[in-house]
Amino acid sequence: MIFFLDFLFRNLTGVRQQESEMREEDGQITFLLWADEYVQKGEPPDKFRIIVSTQTWFPLRVERYSAQDPSVAPAGASPRHRVRPGRRD
Repeated sequence: MIFFLDFLFRNLTGVRQQESEMREEDGQITFLLWADEYVQKGEPPDKFRIIVSTQTWFPLRVERYSAQDPSVAPAGASPRHRVRPGRRD
């Protein structure tokens, strides 16, 4: 969880957020975040859709989209990377 919080705060303060989206429904909060790549420094930031639980505030899902993709894909589309806690993808 420390790495997730560090990721959020480092990118909220260090990366210009280009567009925003936030919604709350069914016990979940979904929001967009533009973030730098951990490994490939110097690349343009990628777009992340992060879904957290309103009960535990733990991330339920993190979807990563390429910076070249002009918009976040609609629900059901395949992001570049998807992370689901507790599973090995």
